[in-house]
Amino acid sequence: MRIECWEKMLDEHLSEAIKTPFEWGVYDCLVYASDWCKIVCGVDPMSESLDGVIETIRGGYKNKKEARSLIKLHRKSIRNVMDVHFEKIAVNFAQRGDIVIHKMSFGISVGRGKAMFKTEDLGMVSINLSDCEAAWRI
Repeated sequence: MRIECWEKMLDEHLSEAIKTPFEWGVYDCLVYASDWCKIVCGVDPMSESLDGVIETIRGGYKNKKEARSLIKLHRKSIRNVMDVHFEKIAVNFAQRGDIVIHKMSFGISVGRGKAMFKTEDLGMVSINLSDCEAAWRI
């Protein structure tokens, strides 16, 4: 369940993401999306399994290869990071504040058919929701 005033917090989270440089394991697409989940509903998909056991991915990698290895070890796949905690929904039902995935990168739906992604090369990027492969209700 989302906390009160989450809409304002989403705007603040997006503004902070624009200013924060991309760095694997510190502020990448997974950290960006997981931080949003922590802010809005108190769940950190990078650090908790469904049964509450701490199996942290957060801070455990410094590049794309290490990230993939750690995710595979703890969650089996990138999508399972969110599947463990949140209801998967059809992408066309994603609302503002929901998490989406596009080409192995997590983003946040910002409304009006768009999602914002944190990328290594381009910083923050807007992508059409229709181009995303999966979504989760946050």
